[in-house]
Amino acid sequence: MNDEQRFATMNDAITFSTIHSAMTDFHFLRPEWLWALLPLLLLAWWLWRIDWRRDAWAAHVDAHLLNYLRLSSPTKNRGCWWLLGCLAAMLCIVGVAGPTWGKIQTPTFHRAEPTVFVLSLTQSMNATDIKPSRLKRAVHKIRDMLKATQGGARALVIYSDRPFIATPLTDDAHVIEQFLPPLSTQLMPVLGRRLDLALDEALGLLQRGQAVRGHIIVLTDGEGLKSSETSAKNIRRAGYRLSILGMGTAKGAPLQTAEGWLIRKGGRIVTTCLASQSLAHLARLGGGQFVKFRTDNRDITQLLDAKHQPVAGKKMPTEADIWEDRGFWLLLLPLLILALAFRRGVLFVLVVSMGNQLIAATPVVSLLEWF
Repeated sequence: MNDEQRFATMNDAITFSTIHSAMTDFHFLRPEWLWALLPLLLLAWWLWRIDWRRDAWAAHVDAHLLNYLRLSSPTKNRGCWWLLGCLAAMLCIVGVAGPTWGKIQTPTFHRAEPTVFVLSLTQSMNATDIKPSRLKRAVHKIRDMLKATQGGARALVIYSDRPFIATPLTDDAHVIEQFLPPLSTQLMPVLGRRLDLALDEALGLLQRGQAVRGHIIVLTDGEGLKSSETSAKNIRRAGYRLSILGMGTAKGAPLQTAEGWLIRKGGRIVTTCLASQSLAHLARLGGGQFVKFRTDNRDITQLLDAKHQPVAGKKMPTEADIWEDRGFWLLLLPLLILALAFRRGVLFVLVVSMGNQLIAATPVVSLLEWF
C-alpha cells in the first residue's frame, strides 16, 4: 500500500469516526419544543381538508366578472406554496428545539464568593476611641468592602439582643448602601449582645442561597462572645469562613448612648475595650482571620484575602465544554420562503383565503353573538 492509499484510508476512517460520533451525540437542547409539531400537523390536516383548490372569490364575485379579476389561474402553484409553508413551520420548530451534535469550548468566568456583613449595633459601638465613633467607622468600612467585593452577592445582618436581616443576598450594592446611613444603636437601644444568633442568621442566608462557599465578616468590638463559639464552628463545618474586623482599641472608651449620655453601673462609668484575643480565637474557630481596624485600607486588603476572593468578571485560563446549538441553520430556508412569499404577495393571499374559509364555515348566528 503506497502513501496515497494509506492517506485515503486514514481520511475515510476519520470521516467515519466523525459521522458516528455526531450520530451518537445528536440530541435536542430544548426537546419540549417538539411538542409544537402536533398542533402544526393538526393545522396542516385541517387545511388539507378545506378545499384549497376551490376559488374562495367565486362565492362573492359573479362568474362573468371573476375572469377579469384574476391575475393568474386560481389553482396555479397554490399547492406548492402550501407545502412550502408547512415545511418552513416544521423547520422553525425543529430549529428552536436546538439540535446539536458537538461541543465547543467557552472561557469561564469566576464569580466572587457571596459575602454576608454582620454589624453590631450594641451600645458599645457608640464609643469614641475611634473617631467619630466605632459604628460610623464600621459603616465606612462596609462601603469600602462593597466596592472591593463587586461581582458577588452581598447581604447585611444587624444585631444587638437579636439579629435582623437588613438586606438579603443581592448583587446590587446600592441596595445595601441605602440602608447604611440610618443605622444607629437607637434602632436597638437594649443592652443585648447576641452575636451567636447573628452568626446563625448569616449562616442561614448562605445556605438558603445554596452558596457552595461564602464569607461572613463581622464588624464588632468583642462584646458577648462566649456563646458564639458553637456558631463559629458550624460556619466552618458548612464550608464557609468567618472573619472579624475589630472595631475599637485596647485602651477603650466610656460606654455611652447614641445621644452621648454616659452609661454608668453602680455609679461608675463603664469602659468598653476591644476584646482582641477573644475575637481572634472566634475567627480561628470559624476558619477565617481577625483583623484590627486601621485608618487606611490595609485591614480590608488583609480581610479580603486575594486567594479566597477572585476578581469579579476576570477571565480565567480554564474552559468549559458546552453543546453548540445548530438550530439557526434550519432557519435559513424559512427566511428565504418568507421573503419570496412577501415578494409575490402569497402571504397576503393565504391569510385572506383562510379568513374567507373561516367565515364561510361559521354560522351567521355565531357571528352575531360577538356584537
